[in-house]
Amino acid sequence: MLKFEEKTVVITGTSSGIGRELAEYFAEEGARVIAVSRKRTEYNNDRILGIQGNIKSYNKVFLEIKQVTNQIHILINNAGIIYYSNLLEAEIEKTKDVFDTNVISTLMLSTLVANDMKEKKNGGVIVNTLSFASKIPSAGSGIYAASKAAMESLTRTMSAEFAPFEIRVNGYSPGVIRTGMTEPVLEKNEEQMVNAIALHRIGDTRDVVKAVSFLASDESAYLTGINLDVSGGKFVVQNAGNCWNI
Repeated sequence: MLKFEEKTVVITGTSSGIGRELAEYFAEEGARVIAVSRKRTEYNNDRILGIQGNIKSYNKVFLEIKQVTNQIHILINNAGIIYYSNLLEAEIEKTKDVFDTNVISTLMLSTLVANDMKEKKNGGVIVNTLSFASKIPSAGSGIYAASKAAMESLTRTMSAEFAPFEIRVNGYSPGVIRTGMTEPVLEKNEEQMVNAIALHRIGDTRDVVKAVSFLASDESAYLTGINLDVSGGKFVVQNAGNCWNI
């Protein structure tokens, strides 16, 4: 039996990278996937239904989702944006945009879905994409880190407040994952980045997919409110690269 057969999974931010990989994986595992992205995106699996929309218009996005499904079993909040700026030079509108997308809109879409799950009385699962930056922020992207720290805190609160309705809420923090977005940085700093990772390799999108699959499945039925580290042991010790030179 396929792992997510007869499940409807909503995933945001699916036009590329981790989001697209997640959509394709859940479809392969039998789920009906509703893939939400700002760009019009084509998929190679007829079990994936694409919806073009920005989660900042969360009410509109939710209504479009409800037009194509009566039941949402799993919500994966993958959509997010990053803003590079030193704090002394940060622009207010771009800062607001980061928090609006990464925190407010993600939370509001989650509450809409959670209320729908509550009404259906069948429980459900919400998985939030957090970030290693919420643990160790980086100079030059502190606003993004703060937004993810806020979402990590909200994940814990959501897990407790939604628990009476059999809705589990967890998050995961990817480390350095090879995607189109990270390639420019990896081209300049890959050796340095690898040396900070205990497993001594850059992560693949499939590494993330496996972790999210676990959090979304019944295999994690007694887990809620966690932030699962999917970083290959990034910064678990200082100078991790030295272990590979023995």
